[in-house]
Amino acid sequence: MIFKHRFDWSKAFLFLLFPFFCLSCATTKHVSEYYCSYTVINRSIKADSAVAMMLSPYRESMDSLMNITIGYTSIPLSKAQPESTLGNFMADAIRYRAIQMNTSVQASIINYGGIRLSYLQPGAITRGQIFELMPFDSKLAIMEIPGKILQEFCDHMAQYGGWPISGMTYQIKNKKAINFIT
Repeated sequence: MIFKHRFDWSKAFLFLLFPFFCLSCATTKHVSEYYCSYTVINRSIKADSAVAMMLSPYRESMDSLMNITIGYTSIPLSKAQPESTLGNFMADAIRYRAIQMNTSVQASIINYGGIRLSYLQPGAITRGQIFELMPFDSKLAIMEIPGKILQEFCDHMAQYGGWPISGMTYQIKNKKAINFIT
């Protein structure tokens, strides 16, 4: 025996909307008091040995990957606006990679707020430091931009004090970008 059931979507739709109709009839409640509790996380909090032991193999595995030296710097790299050694390093590195992908690339721009370390001391640069420096899963976007749009974007960067760039220069005057050189 074959049993056939016809599903009625109109009833299902009403069934799904029923809670919303019921909730819309409720009276509005206003918050008269708000309480917030928080814990400051610092070195005064004792480590949980069971959690530390559970995480130990993962920590060792990550440390072995993140402590690999991938480069060196002979000078300190610091973050500042409108220009800095750390911003220039990052913009130059991204431009270098972009040129490997497309030889017509002329410049690179990095969002200043995306630089998450303020300083790298002279010496070895590790993979872990790069992940700290740029923790976001960003993608490299290569695009052709008309001059008018580039001017607008550079004015936007100038309004916020300048962002790291490579392959072009400009000056900031009255929060506007002037004197482009590419």
